[in-house]
Amino acid sequence: MGENTDLRSILNLFTDIWAQQAFKAPVLTLAAAFLPALLVYFPATRLAFRVSRMSRRVGRIADTLLLIPMFLPPAAAGFLLLLLFEIRSPLGFLLYENLYITAAGTWLGCIAASFVVSFPIMYRFARSGFARVSHGTVIAARTMGMTERALFRKIVLPQALEALVCGLIFTFARAAGEAGATTLIAGNMEGRTGTVSMMIVSLTREGKFGEAFGFVLFMLLPAAGCALILHRALWRKEKKRAGAQGN
Repeated sequence: MGENTDLRSILNLFTDIWAQQAFKAPVLTLAAAFLPALLVYFPATRLAFRVSRMSRRVGRIADTLLLIPMFLPPAAAGFLLLLLFEIRSPLGFLLYENLYITAAGTWLGCIAASFVVSFPIMYRFARSGFARVSHGTVIAARTMGMTERALFRKIVLPQALEALVCGLIFTFARAAGEAGATTLIAGNMEGRTGTVSMMIVSLTREGKFGEAFGFVLFMLLPAAGCALILHRALWRKEKKRAGAQGN
């Protein structure tokens, strides 16, 4: 009986903590940043590799189309996502009827918005990384009979690793700070879609500067982490370059 009481007390404690908006918003923000960063990495990397093997003219067209979300205002991107995923749209109706999935007005809308606005960032870094891959090494590997999958994993990825790491960092940071597109497709509902960025805006409008400043301080932690990782990645790159020039 005592063990059940203790367990119930612990569960009630976690329930009370989760009920606090100060805890919900950071958790939603980190989840809405980590998941899109992971989801973006694989398609953006593979697509960038495929585009890098296209002819120059076709590659430029593909780059232009894939980088459009980077230059769209976030509100415009969110509006297009809302039109795409709302329940009355063909895709939104299909998702709801078959999978019972609703993106508009839900936490999935946060993921979709972060994915769209961060995808071109990861894609652009991957493209720049693959552009530095030695074509001579690639040709030699193909001549030796290496498969495309092995070529990509053993030769292309290691040479483009620094650019891919930087891309992941910027992708995470962009997704964590997303507010404009998220507001339109997911809204700003307390405990469901209210990320830290939107909470800062809402609290500032309400004149609650102390609470808003608390959320700002929270965002400084992942920002400092991203800056530190990026600095170390670039420092290692410069160190290797200096060593190569010295030899």
